[in-house]
Amino acid sequence: MDEKDLKALLAYLAENTPRYPLEALRGQIIKAGHAPEDAERAIAVFQGRLRPPDGPAWPYILLVALLDLGLSWGWIALIRSLGAGRVSCAGAMLLPIVYLGEVFWGLAAMAQGKDRLARALLLGLILFLILGLLILSAFAGRWISSHSS
Repeated sequence: MDEKDLKALLAYLAENTPRYPLEALRGQIIKAGHAPEDAERAIAVFQGRLRPPDGPAWPYILLVALLDLGLSWGWIALIRSLGAGRVSCAGAMLLPIVYLGEVFWGLAAMAQGKDRLARALLLGLILFLILGLLILSAFAGRWISSHSS
């Protein structure tokens, strides 16, 4: 059962539970053409015995990775424009603290059962690190090729 059907069944249950018992509603759901397993799952989610499924986290993972990439690009642009001597120590340490904060926030979200947020933060940071390594390896390859001849 997809998320749209589950939401529709949960809305049906919320609307009709005060007037009818759950057994009658289960029968009506099955009679309407839904599988018995889907009816049981919707009732379990409605009663709180089962957690509703989280949606996909990939859009948020990409957002976190792009934000991290933008922060690091901005930090590098700041150092290039002002020079390394004019950027304060707090400005230099801000970026690693933000990344470390993402790790701790992701672990705290995982401990609280907020799986979607935890996946977005932790996998977004990992994706950013992979992208960063690819970019660094491209610059290193250019640098090595210019100094090898």
